[in-house]
Amino acid sequence: MSFAWQANIIKTTGSLFSLDAPRSLESVFTASGAFFGMAVGAMWLNLKGGFAARPRDIRYIAARLVLGVIVVLALYMGLGVFQPDEESLVSYLIRYGRYT
Repeated sequence: MSFAWQANIIKTTGSLFSLDAPRSLESVFTASGAFFGMAVGAMWLNLKGGFAARPRDIRYIAARLVLGVIVVLALYMGLGVFQPDEESLVSYLIRYGRYT
């Protein structure tokens, strides 16, 4: 039984388990940073007593949403400026912190 993705890998690299195939750790550091950030955030939220969105004025809720999106984008884009393009330990650690 052969899958299409296996055939594509064999066609591209010559072997399904080619050691010459390029590998990158970017996705590993991205996923682990995001998971760590969510886990710490969930623990911190639990320590603070949880989250309760009290119904208020819709303008207040919309303003809070817009402010949150602006802060997250500023952190994401701001930390992206400091991330080097090459694959090195420093680059991976900055990526981990950025996604945390």
